[in-house]
Amino acid sequence: MNCLARPALPFAAAALTALLLSCGGGGTASGPAPITVAVTPATSTVYAGESEALSAMLDDPAQKGVTWTLTPASGAGTLTQPTPASVTYAAPPTEPADDVTLTITATSVSDPTRNAVATVTVPAPPVVPTTLRVLYRVRYSDADRMTSVEAAERNAYPFDGEIYYVPDQPGGERVSLNRYVNAALTDHADGTSPPPGYTLEQTLGYPWAQASRPGIDVLSEALNPSTGDHTLVAPSESLSGYTVSSLGVYGYPRLVNSAEVILSLSAGGVTVESNRAAGGVTWRWFWNGMQFENHFAYGSQIQAAFYFGTSATLNPTEAGNGYYPAGVDAGRGSPTVRFENQGTTQITRAVPLNWDPALFGGDLDHPVIWDSLILGKDLTLNFNNMGPVARYTTHLTLPHATLGTLAIPTGYLRGNLNRFWTYDAQSKKLTEVTGRVPNGCGNDSGFGFNTNYGGVMISDTTLAYTMGVYGVGIAQGGSVNYYALSSYPCGSSDTSESVYNFNVWAAVRGNNTPFPAGESTYNTYIITDSLRNVTALMDDLYRGGAR
Repeated sequence: MNCLARPALPFAAAALTALLLSCGGGGTASGPAPITVAVTPATSTVYAGESEALSAMLDDPAQKGVTWTLTPASGAGTLTQPTPASVTYAAPPTEPADDVTLTITATSVSDPTRNAVATVTVPAPPVVPTTLRVLYRVRYSDADRMTSVEAAERNAYPFDGEIYYVPDQPGGERVSLNRYVNAALTDHADGTSPPPGYTLEQTLGYPWAQASRPGIDVLSEALNPSTGDHTLVAPSESLSGYTVSSLGVYGYPRLVNSAEVILSLSAGGVTVESNRAAGGVTWRWFWNGMQFENHFAYGSQIQAAFYFGTSATLNPTEAGNGYYPAGVDAGRGSPTVRFENQGTTQITRAVPLNWDPALFGGDLDHPVIWDSLILGKDLTLNFNNMGPVARYTTHLTLPHATLGTLAIPTGYLRGNLNRFWTYDAQSKKLTEVTGRVPNGCGNDSGFGFNTNYGGVMISDTTLAYTMGVYGVGIAQGGSVNYYALSSYPCGSSDTSESVYNFNVWAAVRGNNTPFPAGESTYNTYIITDSLRNVTALMDDLYRGGAR
């Protein structure tokens, strides 16, 4: 389950405090309380061509009201129908290239030194994901490997695996990929034009005509000269007796029937394994003989997930989609575009799938990809020679600035790690909150925590094995707005790595806050040790000024 829990968070309320004026001498005298001003709503999102009414509230015995100003004064919309107590903001008629943030100020007429400001965002047009089609290879006969065109064919014949993702619909830069059959109905071939003696049977999808985006590769067809069999092959695949040629069109390569393609790295007493079949996410995490992670679902693991605006559904997910474990009747993995170790750093990048493809008309055979986004990590083990401390740098690439929320990252742990803790490194306050983390099965509820320096931890019952995530608040020059803890003991009492029984921590950047166009990076620190030592290492990160 990949839905990031968003509990109500303890935001500090802005207090409007009257200043008391005092005089010297033998006593004090006070004048009238200064005027206070407030604007409702204080923050809002107004789409191009739409409007928003704002009202002013002020404590003014003279009842003179306010004047209204808009900043910037041009290009950001207009103020209409102003009165001493209200105004209407009208957004520009066309959508901006990037999100635009503006301010509307209400200034007291009686005391121009008193004002209040409302913040309005005019969002850019949303990024639109692409619905894909999975190209599966099946055994139509012993001598005929065939690309299936629909779920019924995939289920009707012996299954070889998924070979590519290609767009499901025609569009710019796309061409038709077809399946052809020979006159004897003994062989099927794929391409943009039929081989001699073959006729059109089905359209398989609409791959790109050029290598125009990250992660796509040329589609290839192999021919066995002795049997005459044509078959689609993945770039990583070699079939004995077949020669391979390019089809001249492009899609996202898959890994045939491999549920795991592992890249391992060890340092500082920690070993991590990332899985290329699932967007390159961290699939297993070992320390002192314990494997901490659960990977029941492609949307789990230790991974990044982005949420556009305030939506829990527009959700590009590094690992992939679906609730279920890897397999033909499960979710799909995000395409991996970088997958390597450099020294003690493991580097992965993925083109993320939307976690729930059904929101865009997709399903098991039609994943939905945010093909203009990149999510990934640089995971540095033995950070600053601190042993089991790993710096986790989340990478996000967006086509334009937008509002959103980003898990940096979220971690799904096995069910045997079931005690929850918060830690404030400034006050050295460690608090067990196990009784305050609700059962999230069916409702995605969770527990939220804020701190300037510190984080959250999940331990086993003995406290000998603990995973913690440490971060620094954005106001202190760090990356984290808040942390979340969730529990999902939903499907089993088993606590192994691939069952529906897991507990979740998350470090979160933003809550419908701005993210820039292009690539941005955000640091947190993952620590595995005993509860006592994880706490001590968080203290070391705090004293060392880690950001």
